[in-house]
Formats: sequence, structure tokens, C-alpha cells
Amino acid sequence: MAVTDWYCEEVLPGKLKVDRIFEDEWVLAFRHPRPSARPHVVVIHKEHVPSLLDEKALDGALLQSMIRAVQHAAVAVGLDRENGFHLRANATAPGVREIGVHPLFQTVGGRAQLVVESLASASRRS
Repeated sequence: MAVTDWYCEEVLPGKLKVDRIFEDEWVLAFRHPRPSARPHVVVIHKEHVPSLLDEKALDGALLQSMIRAVQHAAVAVGLDRENGFHLRANATAPGVREIGVHPLFQTVGGRAQLVVESLASASRRS
């Protein structure tokens, strides 16, 4: 059986051990085990949100927690106010990514990148 949501099926249940940078009741931030950038930090919500275009993406508590995680992760990987970074958002179409549908936040600062994938990855709640 193919993995359809890497975050929900492997990361959040703890099947894949990751270097956790930040965690609260809403989100988990961790260093990606196979980074596509240096540094590559992933921030996932613990409640599944299918897209940035979904109503659930407007939840203030989730967004606040997301920004808190981005701030904490940026400091943890050495991005700072002096050098700054850019935050970009991408809502990925279904079927485009092999790990599931996950909108992408990416912050870029100087020579370093902080990649933050978020708002649509999380545990499946009954």
C-alpha cells in the first residue's frame, strides 16, 4: 500500500523519527529528514486542512500557532531580523506531490532557506 500522506501516516504517529524544533497543541515543526534546502524545516498542523483555499485555513488559532512555529524555527536555524527572510505561500494541486496535498510556506533568507510546509498536513481525527 502506497503512502498517501507522509505527514499523517509517518511523521505525526512517530513511525519516522524526526528532529523536532517546536511543538504545541496545534502544530509540529521539525527538520526534514531529506532536505531540499539548507535549512529545511517543516511545520505541519495537527488537524488536517486540505488546502490554503479551504475555510479551515482561516482558523485564527491555527494561523497564530503557525506563525509562532515559523518564528521559533527561524531563530532555531539561524535566520534573524538582521538578515531577514521572505515568506512565500503555495497551494499545491491534488496529485502534484507524491506525499499528499500540502500547501507550502517557504521562507527564504540570504543564503539560507527555511522551508515550511503547512496548513494541510495533520493527523486524521475520528
